[in-house]
Amino acid sequence: MSQLEVIIRARRTAYDFASEPLEPDMLRSLCDVAVCAPNHRRTAPWRFVVLGQQSRATLTRLAADQAGGGAEARAKAALKWEKIGAVMALFSVSTKPDDVEVVREDYAACACAAQNLLLLLWERGLAAQWCTGKVTRLPELRQLIGCGERDTFVGLFRIGVPLEVPELPNRPHDPNLVRDLP
Repeated sequence: MSQLEVIIRARRTAYDFASEPLEPDMLRSLCDVAVCAPNHRRTAPWRFVVLGQQSRATLTRLAADQAGGGAEARAKAALKWEKIGAVMALFSVSTKPDDVEVVREDYAACACAAQNLLLLLWERGLAAQWCTGKVTRLPELRQLIGCGERDTFVGLFRIGVPLEVPELPNRPHDPNLVRDLP
């Protein structure tokens, strides 16, 4: 098995991270590699945003507000965004926002770049959770990260040193995964 295959098969989503901060320069250098992803029309639609201390505090407040419920639910939601090494956002800026095909291709290119980022993090002993929950749909978050109305939000990434790595899931062989045509 190749080293790449080992990394792909081993990568997991982590949910609990050490609080030690990660260097923004390291994250930027990983993004430089992550964008070596398929990009049909070479539109380079990806926009990565590393959230600093002030923007993370705003995200934490938004998440707590979105959680609703009592003080315990709000505190739990806030902790999710506080106790991590870094937060990054990714969105797609399409060169032709009125062309559904190009928008879809640009989103797909960003998803490929996101997977590259996740694999690069894993290779370095780091992990991430790709988040697309309620807080990611708030207009205030879009404004915070500079994601315009016609841009496509791809996700928030909670990144850090994993405190716990989930076990490998049982992935039974699917005989219908690949179909051969004559």
